[in-house]
Amino acid sequence: MFDGDVMVYEVQRWVNSTYQGMPGFIPAPENGKTGWSTMYALTRALQIEFGLTPVDNFGNGTAQAFRNWGEMELGKVPDTLQGQRIVRILQGGMFCKGYNPGGFTGTFGEGTKNAVIKLQTDANLPARDGKVYAYVFKAFLVMDAYVLMAGGDLRVREIQRDLNYYYFSTAGVQPCDGHYQRGTNRALIYGIQTEEGIPASQQTGAVGPSTTDRLPTLSVGSSGNFVKLFQFALYLKNFDPGALIANTIQVLKLL
Repeated sequence: MFDGDVMVYEVQRWVNSTYQGMPGFIPAPENGKTGWSTMYALTRALQIEFGLTPVDNFGNGTAQAFRNWGEMELGKVPDTLQGQRIVRILQGGMFCKGYNPGGFTGTFGEGTKNAVIKLQTDANLPARDGKVYAYVFKAFLVMDAYVLMAGGDLRVREIQRDLNYYYFSTAGVQPCDGHYQRGTNRALIYGIQTEEGIPASQQTGAVGPSTTDRLPTLSVGSSGNFVKLFQFALYLKNFDPGALIANTIQVLKLL
C-alpha cells in the first residue's frame, strides 16, 4: 500500500526520468517520502543545469552559478526549457518541504512566489518579496524545518529566527524548528563574529583566538547586541538569562 506523498512521488519520478544516466546524477528513491536522498538528487540536477560537477552540497559554487544565471522572481524567469527545468527543481524542493507552489508545472507563477514568501516569513528573513535569492533556493533543497516541530521550544525558535534575520548573510538560513542544534550554535557564533567586526570572508562560525580576543566585557547595566547574543547562549545552555555573568569570555565555554 502506497503511504507516501503523491506530489513528492511525482517530483522523484520527474527528477529521475529527466536526469537519469547523466554523469554524477544519483536517482532519488521513488517512494513519495521526503528525505536527504531526494534533496541531493534535486541539488545535483540543478548543478547539471549549470554545467557543474554534481555533488550533494549546495555550496558557494552552486550559489554563484545560480546568481550568474539569474535569481528568479515572478516575471523574470527565462522562458526556455532550461528555465522550466530549474523552476521544477525549485517547486520540487517546495513540495518536499511542505510548501505548496500551486503545481509542479515549471512555470513561476503566483503560487510559487507565495511559497517563497512563506519560507522567507517562517525563517524570519528580512526580504519577504518572493524572490529566489541563492540562499532561498538552498533553503528549499535541505531538510531543515522553518516551523516549530514537535517537542520544540518556542523561545529557542525565536532565537533561531532572530539569528536568521540579522546574520543569514554569513551564517546562512538556519532551522527555526525550536530545537537547539549545530546550525543554531554556528549562527550564534557567526553573530558574535559579525558584531566583533570580523570581515565576512574571515568568519568561520567556530570559536578561535581572534573571536576570543575581540570579546567585550559585560556587566550589570550593559546593553546592545552582545548582551542579546550572550543571553541567547545562556538560554540555549539551560541557564537563566536573567543572571548575567560579568565576563563574556565565559560564553565561549558554553558554545
